[in-house]
Amino acid sequence: MGEKVGLVRRAMKENGIDAWIIFSREANEDPLVADLGLGSLVFRAAAVLDSNGNSIVCLNPFDVQTIRKRGFYEQIHDYGSAGIGQKLYEVVSGLRPEKIAVNTSEDFSLADGLSSGLRNYLVRSLQEYGDKLVSSEELVISLRAKLIPREIELVKKSVATCERIYDETEDFINTERTDKEIHDFMKKKVSSKGLEVAWDQAPSVAIGRFPASHLSYVNRKLRKGDFLRIDFGVKYEGYCSDIQRVFFMGDGAIPSELQRMFDTATRANDSCITAMKEGVPGYIGDKAARDVVLSAGYPDFNHGTGHAVGRFVHEVGPQLEPRWPDLITVADRPIQSSMVFTVEPSVQGKFGLCNLEQDVMVTGNGVIRLSKRQDDFIRR
Repeated sequence: MGEKVGLVRRAMKENGIDAWIIFSREANEDPLVADLGLGSLVFRAAAVLDSNGNSIVCLNPFDVQTIRKRGFYEQIHDYGSAGIGQKLYEVVSGLRPEKIAVNTSEDFSLADGLSSGLRNYLVRSLQEYGDKLVSSEELVISLRAKLIPREIELVKKSVATCERIYDETEDFINTERTDKEIHDFMKKKVSSKGLEVAWDQAPSVAIGRFPASHLSYVNRKLRKGDFLRIDFGVKYEGYCSDIQRVFFMGDGAIPSELQRMFDTATRANDSCITAMKEGVPGYIGDKAARDVVLSAGYPDFNHGTGHAVGRFVHEVGPQLEPRWPDLITVADRPIQSSMVFTVEPSVQGKFGLCNLEQDVMVTGNGVIRLSKRQDDFIRR
């Protein structure tokens, strides 16, 4: 955890933030409490990390031993029966911060864990420091989306496991199966390995003649000539993968228009990955992919080209999104080294939705493909 907090403190210095307060309570927990060793406490608790390396926590006496055993915080303050407000003020006033980050955000749910009631309480308790609060977005992105080597290895293992299950599923897929049977087969493969799927609906098994959706299946049988798309990912020791593959059912000729959809999706993926560089805003990669799709005469797709991946399949951080009104903030954020993204532009045509999704990692020297590039239809 020390290496991750080091990334946070670097972000604090880069953004002129002196302290970060994480304030939480039972049954109203901030989503970051597990990351910062504050989970499963009974009373109000507040952690304070400052840019100079101090890690401080204010607790009810009942929770002190729990936190002490976890060994994360160097300073543990027991606020007794007086309530947390006064103790927290004493801690903060001792630091004399000019800018205090708290978990409020319009754009990132993981950075928006401070409830309105606790924010009011915090502002009142901090007295003259109550007007120095700013969003912790950049700190949360550093904590969650910037991956250290150990985390990167777990993502790679997640990707490899996901691809292995895809490979094991290929022989199962045929025109005697339903989409539900394929879904259930893959879920059982995940369970047999002692793992979880990366999101609740995974795998999404979509037959092209039915409308595209995030449904797991529609419970219909495959038939010859069908176009099949599977969206799937696993969670390996807490880290996710997210990959899509496409299939053509039968040994007949692939319709020329379906092949054109596949080729367009391939070029869109490649264009996005080429455009992705450290320090480049996410919308640049999205535009590169979207321009390929639109110039080929296909309709605009109503989602981003890709998103950060980590412990959540939709992780906090810069996104490969268009600069639509509600997305400008996340689309303008620059991509950073050691972040993992999924790349998934969509081509919508008369055969359904073609989406060749792959996982990649940004480095200072370019983009590394973590998953295999699908170069042609998988025939079943």
